[in-house]
Amino acid sequence: MERNSKSVRHSFEHQMLRDYYMKNPTDFVDTMGRDGTLYRVYDSVCRKHGEENPYRPEQYSADMLTAPDGTKALRLTMPMPEEAADCCRIYAFYDETGMNPGYFTIEKCEEDAGQDHFVCRWLQIEGQLMMYMILADAGEKDEFEHVADLYGSHTAGELYQLLEEAKTKAKPFPEEEAKRFKESLSA
Repeated sequence: MERNSKSVRHSFEHQMLRDYYMKNPTDFVDTMGRDGTLYRVYDSVCRKHGEENPYRPEQYSADMLTAPDGTKALRLTMPMPEEAADCCRIYAFYDETGMNPGYFTIEKCEEDAGQDHFVCRWLQIEGQLMMYMILADAGEKDEFEHVADLYGSHTAGELYQLLEEAKTKAKPFPEEEAKRFKESLSA
C-alpha cells in the first residue's frame, strides 16, 4: 500500500513516543499501558497531520511483562510493518529509580538485509538522544528475554562510555566514501 503517512508513523514511533518516554518513563508506562490508548493517540496524531489512519484499533496492543530477573517492561505492539524501519514492537523498560531508562524498538529490516528485524536501543544522556543499533540474534530466547538481556547488560551510562570510546578509535571515512554514504541516506 502506497502511503503518505510513512513520516507520521515513523515520527510517532521514533520521536513522539520516544520523547514522551524519555521525559517521564513512569508516566509513559502508566498512560500508554492503558487499553486502547496507543491507537487513540496514533489516530489523533494522524488527524492532526491531516492524514487518514490506515490502521484499526485491534492492530495495537499494550501489555506489561516481567523478565525472570524481575525486570519490568511495557510492550507496545504496532500494526505489521510495511516499510523498512517501521516498528512492530516497542519495549519500554522501567525501574523505580528512573535512572536506567530503556526504550527499544523492534524494526523491519530492508528487504536485502538477511534478517527480518533489528533492535535499536534509544538513550538520552546529558540531554543528547542516541540510538544504538543491535543486530545480535536472539538465539533460543524469545524476543522479550533477548531485549531484557540487552537492557540488563549495560546501563545507559555504560553504553554512553562504550560509544564515546568507539568514536575515539573510529577512523574517518575517506571523503569519497563519506559522500556516497550521505547520498545513500538521502535517497
